[in-house]
Amino acid sequence: MTSKGRPTAGGDKVEIDIPIAAVCITRDGEICNQFIGTAAFSGTGEAEVRFTDPDNGYGGLLLVDRDGNGLADFSVETTGIFDVTAFTQSDFIFRIY
Repeated sequence: MTSKGRPTAGGDKVEIDIPIAAVCITRDGEICNQFIGTAAFSGTGEAEVRFTDPDNGYGGLLLVDRDGNGLADFSVETTGIFDVTAFTQSDFIFRIY
């Protein structure tokens, strides 16, 4: 995972590499929504990104399930980032390998 500068909702992007086998592709050839907010990982074989919000929007953890097994493969602490609840799918770049 890489970040272009300080990742903030609506600003810089967070770039995450995911294996081709864990990517959901729509009929139009687009990558499905991999960001699921605060929902639990589905474990359906598709890569997903979620966050926890223990500080009411003032930090938390971005959790990444790269292989779609329902378990976080790594996490990123977002301490000090204002309003992590504002993160959306467009704040992430999912690169397929």
